[in-house]
Amino acid sequence: MPETTPGYQKFLAELKRRSVFRVAAVYGATAFVVVQAADVLQEALHLPEAFLTGIAVVALLGFPLAIVLAWAFERTPQGVVRTGSATPEEIAQIVAQPASRRWPSGILALVGVAALAASAWLILVRGPTGGGVRSAEASVAVLPFTNLSGDPETEPFADGLHDDLLTQLSKIGALTVISRTSVQEYRNTTKNLRQIAAELGVSTVLEGGVQRAGNRYRINVQLIDAATDAHLWAEGYSGELTTANIFDVQTDIATSIAAALQANLTAGERENLGRVPTENLEAYEAYQEARNRRRYYEDVDLRTADVLVSQAIQRDSAFAEAWALKAVIASQMYWFFYDRSDSIVNAADDLSRHALELAPGLAEGHWARGHYFYRTRLDYDRARAEVERALDDRPGEADFVSLSGDILRRKGDFRGALSRYERSVELAPRDPNGFLAVCETLSLLREYEEAEAVCRRAIELQPDYSSAYTQLAFMRVAAAGDTAGARRWLTEGMAAGADSPQQDPGASGTDLAPRS
Repeated sequence: MPETTPGYQKFLAELKRRSVFRVAAVYGATAFVVVQAADVLQEALHLPEAFLTGIAVVALLGFPLAIVLAWAFERTPQGVVRTGSATPEEIAQIVAQPASRRWPSGILALVGVAALAASAWLILVRGPTGGGVRSAEASVAVLPFTNLSGDPETEPFADGLHDDLLTQLSKIGALTVISRTSVQEYRNTTKNLRQIAAELGVSTVLEGGVQRAGNRYRINVQLIDAATDAHLWAEGYSGELTTANIFDVQTDIATSIAAALQANLTAGERENLGRVPTENLEAYEAYQEARNRRRYYEDVDLRTADVLVSQAIQRDSAFAEAWALKAVIASQMYWFFYDRSDSIVNAADDLSRHALELAPGLAEGHWARGHYFYRTRLDYDRARAEVERALDDRPGEADFVSLSGDILRRKGDFRGALSRYERSVELAPRDPNGFLAVCETLSLLREYEEAEAVCRRAIELQPDYSSAYTQLAFMRVAAAGDTAGARRWLTEGMAAGADSPQQDPGASGTDLAPRS
């Protein structure tokens, strides 16, 4: 063989002579089939996910071993022997072959190995791809609980129980839990569960009923696979009405849902789920009502919420969540120009500090500190640090996610803010405010076409949503100087009766305060 033959050609010819390409192609194709068959068997036989992961790992680790064996040994009529070195004539004969005969096995090897690697990557990184409810798809919508008592006074209790269960579930990082704002419209709905799940983008739905008579309660819940209408889990609870009992029920429901959806709980999540914030039932009920009123950002609603949460604190001065809520209300009173006094700012600071003194590490406490730094001090770095700390414990809490997006946007990190707002839309897919926040942020990034599609979605959810029409009009001018188009959007909004954003703004994203 001429000495001018490049070394890489000699090496490739040696790989072909030793059948390394052929072995790689056969191994890759066979292993790909095995991995796909294992995926089907894992689902059909309800085998643990470790089975499929193990198959993928073995398939990947076996590949280099197969290549080494193909290089070192060959099969002969005398059996398997070590492969000897090629003569220059043998190498020259291979190199002299036409390309169409020389390297087809090499191409097949690349295809087979690429298919195996892609299949294994999907399983090891993204998770199993088959049907069924698995941790990567663990999503649930908790519908408002039905008041089975027929007594209107039981309604606040049922609503509070529903709220607190959502709070408990938001502590589980492996779960996607739809927020309160997006499930409220399904109270007393005539839609079937499959339709509800499709609209909310979840795999399962939890529905339940509540009865209360004096100091006794009864709660029935059932978790349903939306695709099959199969009951994944159901339970009934009854007992004396105490906060300890109620939180035990909520903890059991949350952990049972996680188990049914194969969502693993960390030690920290189990500890957070078991925490009882107060043992005073009257304080607990006042706090629940205050939390509900705070969601409506009118002056009278915030002041009413402040009175209610103050009553909760009077009944239990160690109720850390109540102190945190009162701090958030103070920050919002300042932010929305209902009270711009120094005393309200100092109150937001002192109250949020005290909440964390009572319960160090409390997610609501750090969330309250985030509100304080963001809304009263415009200190976005410290606000972000506090909210991120809250998200460590409550990654599925839409309020926390949306506030983190607001802070990032004020800092000029539009991409980071967009990611948080998109997550808030996942958690509250029926709340137009979340879509508006995404639309606004896309427009800041000058991605007007995509922004318009998102704003249109907000209007589909709420046809009289004035902020969406205004944003669309603004974008027509910003994108193309189209004042006529802007006028058409504003006219369309007035024709639709647009007046003000729906109640509960900010629960899933939009930063509705003046641009200070």
